[in-house]
Amino acid sequence: MWSYGGAAFCAVPTAQKVIPPPRGISFHAGPPFGPEDRGKQIMPDGTGPHYEWEGFLCRRHPNRLDPEKYRLPGQPVLVTICSKDKRSVLTSDTIREELISALPVAGKIAHCELIAWCLMPDHIHTLLQVGLAGGDILRFLHSYKSWTGRILKRNIGSGWERSFWDRHARGRDDIAALISYVLHNPVRAEFCERWDDWPYSRFCHEIDHRPTAGRGGT
Repeated sequence: MWSYGGAAFCAVPTAQKVIPPPRGISFHAGPPFGPEDRGKQIMPDGTGPHYEWEGFLCRRHPNRLDPEKYRLPGQPVLVTICSKDKRSVLTSDTIREELISALPVAGKIAHCELIAWCLMPDHIHTLLQVGLAGGDILRFLHSYKSWTGRILKRNIGSGWERSFWDRHARGRDDIAALISYVLHNPVRAEFCERWDDWPYSRFCHEIDHRPTAGRGGT
């Protein structure tokens, strides 16, 4: 259980298997595919399993919204960036340590507050919001990708995908869903049984003020 804005949220049960879409299947809002999607197929009757990705992460390319939407104080935004060609290369202890330690630094530079994050082998989810004094999530992304991109190229020869995925929370229920989505990523990928068993994720802290509800993306 965690708390956000004075409200308590429980972890989503993980007994029901949720399958991401297989490669080559296009939805209007696609995922940053990870190793968890490999080998999955649509059922022969055409109905297919339930795909968690459909309609969840909304924009693949930066600045699809007005840049001001990324500067709204108290508006939680989930951003996801993937390794180049979505390769599972974010796995060494050195790289993981560098990527994780850079998160609060980029947050401080951009005046953004981290809510939750999860580092996976080929992407990283970060749920954050602009502080009440003002800030810029696009600046966070630029600072984070520029600094860590150089680290990745030095260690593995390639950096991040140019684009990113994002979703703007619309209300308290949506915030709870985004937090659960981020923290349960390794459970869905079958890397662990419980979200808190994964050492490369964190729910950062309780934030006292409420987000700007009903504003942001679709």
